[in-house]
Amino acid sequence: MTAATNAASSCSGLLIPPSNALITYSLASGGTSVAALFMAGYIPGIIWALCCCVVGVLLAIIIKTFATGACSEDMLGSFICAGIGGAFMAQIFVNVGMNLRLLPVIGVTLPFYSAGGSSVLMLYICVGLVLSVYMHNTKKLFG
Repeated sequence: MTAATNAASSCSGLLIPPSNALITYSLASGGTSVAALFMAGYIPGIIWALCCCVVGVLLAIIIKTFATGACSEDMLGSFICAGIGGAFMAQIFVNVGMNLRLLPVIGVTLPFYSAGGSSVLMLYICVGLVLSVYMHNTKKLFG
């Protein structure tokens, strides 16, 4: 029964995802595996949701960086925030392009998610500079 259900759902897994009751029954009866869940469209859905969350967090950081630069009273603060926001965007673009096999692999890390000693250190220094620009503004971003 579960083998037929998995075989039927693997063809239409992207159109009709399996229900949680079906997955629980399949796991309890021992009739499925991680590969069957992957073919059924359940695990790719979880991976897609995680990727959307990561991109959303990084996009929020970039927007906040550019907004901080736009509210800065001096040109130096605006240039610092624009440069750091542009560097974040470039790193994200190159990393996502490498993972989608659209760009050659050159070893650029995904900001705040990939492991790397000097890359992570420089990201934290850049965030500290943006926070310094934000703290030294007299006109605040949201108030």
